[in-house]
Amino acid sequence: MGIKNILIIIAVTFSLVSMKAQEIVNYSGETCYLHIVEKGNTLYGISKQYAVGIPDIFRLNPDTRLGISLGQKVYIPISDINRREAKKSPTLDGSMLIHEVQRAETLYSLSKKYKVDINAIMAANPAITDGSISRGQEVRIPTSQVEAISAVVTRAAQDSLLSHTVLQGETLYGISKLYQVSIDSLKAVNDDLAEGLKTGGTIRIPIYRQGFVPSKPAGVKEIQTEVTPIISRAMREIKVAILLPFTLVGTDTTSVNVSQADIVKMTDIAFEFYRGTKFALEDLKNKGLRARVIVMDVGSAQADVDKAIKALQKEPVDLVIGPLHRGAFKHISNDPRMKGTHFISPVSKVLDVSTVNNSISKVSSSNQVQLKHLVGYLKQSHAPDKCILVKNSNKSAAEDIIQLWSRRDSAGIVIPTVPSLQEIEWGRYFESSLEAALSPSSPNVLIFPTLDRTTVTEFVSKLAVGRFRKYDITLVGLEDWLSFDNLDTELLSSLKLTVSASSYLDHSTQNYKDFMNRYYQSYNTIPGPDGYAFKAYDIAKFYVGGMLDHGPYFLENQSIWKYEGLQIGFEMTPAEGGCFENSYSVIIQNQGQDFKVLEKH
Repeated sequence: MGIKNILIIIAVTFSLVSMKAQEIVNYSGETCYLHIVEKGNTLYGISKQYAVGIPDIFRLNPDTRLGISLGQKVYIPISDINRREAKKSPTLDGSMLIHEVQRAETLYSLSKKYKVDINAIMAANPAITDGSISRGQEVRIPTSQVEAISAVVTRAAQDSLLSHTVLQGETLYGISKLYQVSIDSLKAVNDDLAEGLKTGGTIRIPIYRQGFVPSKPAGVKEIQTEVTPIISRAMREIKVAILLPFTLVGTDTTSVNVSQADIVKMTDIAFEFYRGTKFALEDLKNKGLRARVIVMDVGSAQADVDKAIKALQKEPVDLVIGPLHRGAFKHISNDPRMKGTHFISPVSKVLDVSTVNNSISKVSSSNQVQLKHLVGYLKQSHAPDKCILVKNSNKSAAEDIIQLWSRRDSAGIVIPTVPSLQEIEWGRYFESSLEAALSPSSPNVLIFPTLDRTTVTEFVSKLAVGRFRKYDITLVGLEDWLSFDNLDTELLSSLKLTVSASSYLDHSTQNYKDFMNRYYQSYNTIPGPDGYAFKAYDIAKFYVGGMLDHGPYFLENQSIWKYEGLQIGFEMTPAEGGCFENSYSVIIQNQGQDFKVLEKH
């Protein structure tokens, strides 16, 4: 545990004088209090005891959005506790908050503070007969009487069932189909349905919460039933925000040198991305999706960032795609006002999720993920071949490859592997070292993990000279090489350039041809070579489709929703702080004018 976390624990522990002693644990990379739900507890009551906002509880405990059940573990993020409020926070006893009266407080001020009618407070405190209270007196606040109707004031009880907040226009028939239960069973567990459904009200669903085991009455035969996970609840109405740099108006040119060509290129990318997303939503509409889409022009300027945050505060959404600029994405997704919103980073490979406070998904797999996949493929597919690692100034990538290639015993001693990996240095005597290392009688695998365009160009040029043409060489590079337009395509093909990539667009498939035709028919043009329209289509199809069929928390159990799109495959794995990174990559090899897929992972 870091010094910062220790200081936070010490500071908070000594300041929360009114809070009951609770176990401190580490959960999802955060230091938390562990609260075990007791009979009568409500989320409202829990939030008041710990002086945290209910959205802060939702962030680490997404299943509590549908209510809580007896014995459930609720993690309270210590970093989100309001220290000033915590000094005088009440103690939770079942459904009651025990409040110690402070100077100048009255029953009226308490009713306003806790949003509970004065008569309900009086009824819970029969000793208060004249309506007056004094400093230091304990007053019981009934959380079940809070003037709001939602899961946050639904008490935990032994027969805890799922609860559903009624949306405008919903019917009993629609709700019965959503949860796959009968209308009669809904009426059986809701005594107040005679007056009909009320928008904003909650009704109980005859499905036990995940983890709840009902008691079996004596003499009753046990029936095996499948417990429905909370995360499987489908969504039909989804709000999506798309943040794209359509015009780059207001770009901060003091820190970024933006040319007219850059503006035109980013505008083209933005429109392609929007159109690809639109195609995906149109396809999902045929599956019953009702989507509200908010499109915002967000470049790299701070003014754009501030404007987007205010708009998202005014109208919260279920999902945010973008922005495309890494700096803008980091500022918006890291803003504390955006808690509870899931952000998708469409293009960045190097975004550090440990610096982000909110829940994000990084779609492009990292260099580390790609190297791991690449090394695994080379060791398996080129076992009989001569494998040579060329080390240059990018020492970290070379060291990562060496580490991934080697095996170690329990004492940390390197165990020889097959194939072995020979190392040579890029430099003045490179050509002599390479010729001495190459095998004339077997295939050679030449690995050069550098990102420097000039170095790559010089390296490939050296391989083009006659002295190396007699060798069978497979050149292994990095995904970034695919954007180096100064490399000779025919030479790369003869060298069988092989890379691990975060995505790949196969031009030979019928799905690709159908998409291109659809795009041309719709917009009288075709997408650019970088494939942003395809990427946008895949992202929207995966995330919105996952929420549509499996609910907002489908990433927590991605085995229920697999999707390999036109350009991207999705293997989302948990990272720190409720974030997700894509572990998908594809091994491709230059063969002629195009690449061929060798392996997907």
